[in-house]
Amino acid sequence: MGIPVAMIVGALLGALASFITFFLLAKRYKIASRIELGETLLKNLHDTHDQEAKLLSETNELLGKQEDTLNESRERQGRLESLLVRAETALSKGRDIWGGLEERHSVLDAREEELHQREKDLERQASEIEALRTKISGWTKNEAEEAWLEELSALNSERESQLLTLDRERLTVQRQEEARNILVTVLQRQGVEQGLERCVDYVDLPGETYKLRLIGREGRNARAFQRATGVDLLIDDTPGVVVVSCFDPMRRALACRSLSELFQGGSIHPGRIEELVQATRKQMDEDVLETGQAIAREAQVFDLSEEMLIVLGRLQYCQSYGQSLLNHSVEVSRLSGSLAAELGLDPVLARRCGLLHDVGRALEHDLDMKHEDAGRRFAERCGESDQVQQVIAGHHAIEFEDAYTSIVQIADRMSSERPGARSQSIHEHVTRLSEMEQIAAAHPHVQSAFAFNAGRELSVFVKAEDVSARVATKLCREITKDLEAKLKHPGTVHVTLTRETLLREKVG
Repeated sequence: MGIPVAMIVGALLGALASFITFFLLAKRYKIASRIELGETLLKNLHDTHDQEAKLLSETNELLGKQEDTLNESRERQGRLESLLVRAETALSKGRDIWGGLEERHSVLDAREEELHQREKDLERQASEIEALRTKISGWTKNEAEEAWLEELSALNSERESQLLTLDRERLTVQRQEEARNILVTVLQRQGVEQGLERCVDYVDLPGETYKLRLIGREGRNARAFQRATGVDLLIDDTPGVVVVSCFDPMRRALACRSLSELFQGGSIHPGRIEELVQATRKQMDEDVLETGQAIAREAQVFDLSEEMLIVLGRLQYCQSYGQSLLNHSVEVSRLSGSLAAELGLDPVLARRCGLLHDVGRALEHDLDMKHEDAGRRFAERCGESDQVQQVIAGHHAIEFEDAYTSIVQIADRMSSERPGARSQSIHEHVTRLSEMEQIAAAHPHVQSAFAFNAGRELSVFVKAEDVSARVATKLCREITKDLEAKLKHPGTVHVTLTRETLLREKVG
């Protein structure tokens, strides 16, 4: 029985311990829950306090803004009250002014009525005067006006005629003065060169022994050179140089360049002379293009065709009364551009017209027409504009209606007629020698003809296989008769006809 009691007591004690443990745990949990709830409440209280502080700050800010707005309203109200006072003052002044205006208006109405009455009186007096004048003169108003107008018209016509005459004279003097000033201004801007009458050039010799080599055995080399180039060589006159004499600048240039190449080295014989002259002639044809390009750049004329540049370069070998046509064309181009600029026209077009106005002179040996017409046709073929063609064709015309043609004509005369530019004597001399060569070359079987020694000698060359000795004698006599009949020449001319055969073979 003790064991069950002990078990019961143990069970009761265990149950009591469990209850006490449960009670203690429940109490601790309740306390923890209350603490957590207190913390939550405290946190909510802090948040609420922050929100209230924020609301209080916003409220204060709104109150400040409302106070600023209230102050602005008060200031605006003060300004409005000030404006109202000023408006009332202005209104009172306006009432005073309006009263003065009404008074003035009444005065003006009275004066207007008075003026109206005066106008009526004046009209009545004018009608009375008109009637009295008609009665005294016997003319009506219209008749008197017509007579007065006729007299005034006669006086005005005479006066206008006198004034027009004076204006014409004044304008003529003024235009002449302006033209003189323009020409003087243009000439002062141009540096011109004097014409040089020269028919000889000089080639330096590497040594005196080259004179004998150039002459050759019995003069063969000198004759071969003269025949190939058409120039006269003066070898023994001046030490250290060979004088090349010819009226044709192109032949002189060909001879000088050929001599310089001939003296560079190698043997001197007729075969080499002929080959060298042919090669130099081809090289000169190539250099003509470079000369044309350089001259176009110097004259500031661009976009010229290659054909035009070649013909332009050939002008360096053409002369007119002793003046180089290439220098003349460049000078006319510059003068034309300056004149056009002074007159308010296009200087670029004027320079182009001036540079190309004499290109036909480089073609007149090839075309049987005037150099103006030949130049115009050539410019058309090279794609030049109608204006340039018109100037080229009309730069020697008497009547024209184009400003650029007039400018080029003036520049042409300024370049050619200035002192020392051209020489009549050199032109006549060149013309005479050219005619001598043309007369001889017109005969059949004549291979070439060259005038030497200032026209006192004429050398004619024929091929031996084409002409016999008997025919050559007859041909020389015919050329002499033609010269006597067609050429006016001073003194005696010696005609030399050369008939020779050149044999050349190549080995290897």
